[in-house]
Amino acid sequence: MRNELLSVIIPNYNKEKYICQCLDSVLKQTYPNIQIVVVDDCSKDQSPQIIKEYAQKYSNIKAILLTENGGVSHARNLGIKQADGSYVTMLDSDDFYSNDEKLLYEMNVLKEHNGIGVSYSYRQVVNEKGELLYSEKRHLNRYISGKVFYKFLTEKDACSYVQRDMCMPKEAILEVGGYNENESYYEDYDLVLRLSEKFPFYYTGIDGTSYRIMNGLATTQKKTDAMQFRVPQKIRLKYIKRLKINEKIKAYVLWVLESARLEVRILGRKILRKMEGRGGN
Repeated sequence: MRNELLSVIIPNYNKEKYICQCLDSVLKQTYPNIQIVVVDDCSKDQSPQIIKEYAQKYSNIKAILLTENGGVSHARNLGIKQADGSYVTMLDSDDFYSNDEKLLYEMNVLKEHNGIGVSYSYRQVVNEKGELLYSEKRHLNRYISGKVFYKFLTEKDACSYVQRDMCMPKEAILEVGGYNENESYYEDYDLVLRLSEKFPFYYTGIDGTSYRIMNGLATTQKKTDAMQFRVPQKIRLKYIKRLKINEKIKAYVLWVLESARLEVRILGRKILRKMEGRGGN
């Protein structure tokens, strides 16, 4: 494995404000053999024109401009299938790489393990302007290498700190079926669980991607608190049912405790919204 081609898959929908920063951050990566596959999901703003201009300027950018909106999972799957690289990674068009060596480190980790597995880094969280809010480095105990499926399945908030910007062989993500296009929420968490069932994960120890949130809420924030908090629990339960009996019992107990915690959180937010509504009247 020597400088294998790595394809960065970037789905885009109406992100004209951020797409340049995203693309520029990939172009600055020090890994020497990168292809950028941008799949525009029928945007209504100027981002398709921006993408075409970048593709004309840089020979390693492939622009796929869809004429029908199919959703982010469809866009990612299409990008993966049309990628020329033997390795792939994902990046959302409103996020950007905060470390110019992010891809180099992740590919080097895979080289150390004969190119097999999934490599990942911790993230930075930034505001709408791209200014640092906090770093996930404060939770370094979360990040491990090896067989991580059970930890990713049962640990609190694992659905949020394991991001979609992992590096992996293209054949690995195809083997597990890619993104589930029937899932509208936490589809990346579902993919992480399927990948970690089959392949080892390797943590690089560095920061990688700046994950942008808008006005205190992630751009992928769900429309209601109930939907946001309950969906990953439904995903977890699907995988818990496939465990051996001893692991299944322990995982289910943790699932029940986490569900109870989330229901309290949902109730608290509903009460807070009602109080805020009364205060505004």
